[in-house]
Amino acid sequence: MIHRLDDRDLCAGVVFVAIGIAALVFGRDLNVGSAADMGEGYVPWAMAIALIALGTLIVLLAGWRGPGGPENRFDGIRWRPMLFVTAAILAFVAALEP
Repeated sequence: MIHRLDDRDLCAGVVFVAIGIAALVFGRDLNVGSAADMGEGYVPWAMAIALIALGTLIVLLAGWRGPGGPENRFDGIRWRPMLFVTAAILAFVAALEP
């Protein structure tokens, strides 16, 4: 049986791990504290660790599938939805008052 790494799951897992690492790097100056005395960085730190764990789990478990068929292949990026969602977010941000 041949196992093939699914590109979509690999990309999603890598993005989750990258966001988790970025959150740890950007929040390194926050006081984490302990479970009994939580600082302002406790929840962001916990969420970053959870993202890293989830991304690793996705890459290791969900990324490996059975014999790959055309339904498992990465078909490329659909630009139109990405463009419209990004434009909607930017329009919302532009509409906010300072």
